[in-house]
Amino acid sequence: MTWWIWTLVTIGALWFFWWFVHRDPDRPIVATRGFLSPADGTVVHVEKLKSKKARVKKGKKGGFDLFLDDFPEAQYVVVIMLKIWHVHTQRAPVAGKVTSVYHKDGAFRNAVFGDYLQATYNNEHQGMMIAGEKRCKVYMVAGLVARRIVSLVQENTVLQQGDRIAKIRLGSQVVLVLPESKILVKPGDKVYGGLTEVAQ
Repeated sequence: MTWWIWTLVTIGALWFFWWFVHRDPDRPIVATRGFLSPADGTVVHVEKLKSKKARVKKGKKGGFDLFLDDFPEAQYVVVIMLKIWHVHTQRAPVAGKVTSVYHKDGAFRNAVFGDYLQATYNNEHQGMMIAGEKRCKVYMVAGLVARRIVSLVQENTVLQQGDRIAKIRLGSQVVLVLPESKILVKPGDKVYGGLTEVAQ
């Protein structure tokens, strides 16, 4: 009879793991003129970007420059780290239209521990531009385990603030690129997708 007990325990554990990873609770989204967090997790990096002129003058292309060729008004990057226990659905920071969706192949470095910024720069990711009153970009970054990013929208999809836009499995990163804004979060802050205002 012991093997029956272990079988039931294993099935129960697998079911719980499946439910835990796929949970996607409805949320009472309160519209704001600012930018809502696109993901649940912890803010691990906030960076003020250099102007395009300064980046070109420097003569080096690397880091977040790789994300910004089509977004010259970009001023800030907010990197949010997702652990395995976080809700894995991403949400629209603003209301607007999806003007581009793209996928970029890359590495599968550990995006949670170690030199996570190298994962931000070099890992496979899926990005989208959302244009409302202001534009922003959202990047879902794959990781060592989280290798599947599922987009829930396509180009020309019209979104309300807080609408679901993608899912990424088992913990990784979500990067929010913003125009000139007042940043309301700092590294170490906990944020919740569609609920936490991260910038105005």
